[in-house]
Amino acid sequence: MCWVTFPRWRMKIFPMENDLGVKECTAIFSVTYVSESTIPASMAGEKIAGLVALSRERNSATGLTGCLVFTGSHFAQMLEGPEKQVHWLMKSIERDPRHRRIEVVEATARNARRCGDWALGYSGPSRFVQRVIKRSLEERHSEAALRDLVDLLTGLQPSQRVC
Repeated sequence: MCWVTFPRWRMKIFPMENDLGVKECTAIFSVTYVSESTIPASMAGEKIAGLVALSRERNSATGLTGCLVFTGSHFAQMLEGPEKQVHWLMKSIERDPRHRRIEVVEATARNARRCGDWALGYSGPSRFVQRVIKRSLEERHSEAALRDLVDLLTGLQPSQRVC
């Protein structure tokens, strides 16, 4: 077993065998958060389109994948990739004035990516998305609420992954 430190958490990672049969401590780090948006409604379309385009470019260059939903009032995002890159991006998001009240609802090491090869899957506002995000904030310790949020993020259909 290996220990890794990730932003404010310490996690156990169990070794996995690589192609040569050697046990290694490698993992994909995954963070899911919800935050309030500070973007004025009148500017949301333009600002989000720019954010998504820049994020896709940056994520591709740094080995990150992820899924983002925006409701008009909240963001929910799952980020995954190497520890250092995920940590760096979360620090950047914490400083980003478009976000406030960032709530990390899941931080874990995984054996595989849940967002596949998406540099950034994206879905815009909907009442359903708003309800799922609201529930994840109201029921912070509910496994069912977290599972619904993760399912929403990873279940984006190909037609929903464009802005």
